Amino acid sequence: MTTITSARIVPSNLAAGQYQAEVHATFTTGEEVKVLSYYDDELHFSAGEFVGLTQVQVDELFHQRDVAYLQS
Repeated sequence: MTTITSARIVPSNLAAGQYQAEVHATFTTGEEVKVLSYYDDELHFSAGEFVGLTQVQVDELFHQRDVAYLQS
């Protein structure tokens, strides 16, 4: 199972037409990929939350936060 060893958050940049923040993660394989895009005026994540997670767990974390936001 491949897990995330480090992550960084690239904030949205409305002036450049980038409307969503992105999470880029490095996996135990050494591959760096964008694992998540989200509206940072609605949800908040920190890079450390992703360390040790798999892509499936990242998707589950996003779903939980998104549902909680929509129900608030």
